[in-house]
Amino acid sequence: MYGIHRLIKMRKRRYCIFTDLDGTLLKSSVIPKKVIPFVNSLKERGIPIIFCSVRTFEEQLYFRKQLNIHDPFIIENGSAIYVPQNYFPFDFNYSKQEGNHKIIEFGKNYEEIKKILSSISQQIGIDIKGFGEMNVNEIAKRMGISVELARKAKERRYSEVIASWKPEEKLALFLEKVEKEKLNWIYGGRFYTISSNEKGDAVLFLSSLYKKMGDVITVGIGNSENDLSLLESVDIPFLVQQPTKKWAFHRKNIHMVNGIGAKGWIEVVKNILSSSEGLQ
Repeated sequence: MYGIHRLIKMRKRRYCIFTDLDGTLLKSSVIPKKVIPFVNSLKERGIPIIFCSVRTFEEQLYFRKQLNIHDPFIIENGSAIYVPQNYFPFDFNYSKQEGNHKIIEFGKNYEEIKKILSSISQQIGIDIKGFGEMNVNEIAKRMGISVELARKAKERRYSEVIASWKPEEKLALFLEKVEKEKLNWIYGGRFYTISSNEKGDAVLFLSSLYKKMGDVITVGIGNSENDLSLLESVDIPFLVQQPTKKWAFHRKNIHMVNGIGAKGWIEVVKNILSSSEGLQ
């Protein structure tokens, strides 16, 4: 791994952090207590913490509230950016406004995706069951989470989670058809999440807004292949280790962090805190 401290010292400017959640900042849908002091230090320094995750609006609000974070966030794998009202001191283009958030949409909405998936399943004769067909108790049991979090996971706006499929031998064809419809799929170990976007476009758009505020360096922290487009879209990308103590992939310009999940996340943040300025 390239020395994090040396790398950060080379770029003594103002920072904002784009971070994945599951396997990076979170562990098993829980915020580890050890990350909280570092989150607080980033906030005190005025360094934005931007969640960029496959998780839904409601799920991200849940974790943002726990950490008292008020920065923009990117939901459902780059499908939309939510920017708090009056966050930026200038106007920018956005798709719509809901409550206290301006929303920049990149992806197809949930209904469009469900229609495509239904058409594919009928065409090839595969029976798929998504979160849309499951109640919150089923989702909670399958995911090993609380009913409260399951309810938030079910509130999808731009993606669907496929929890089961029969027959198994038609899955590969199903995913091939999904790709032909210009949709993306992610396998998370148990389920397939299908959307029409990757994280990178949303990261680049939001980065461009931050860079209007001055000389800002964007940092990305992820842990999996699904974070590749995020990491390729920031100035300084970091990949933390998987539970196996290995990295999900290697790329020339992505810096490998010796630390599993939140432990690696903390190592990156420690060095940013030691040599950075906020966005005051």
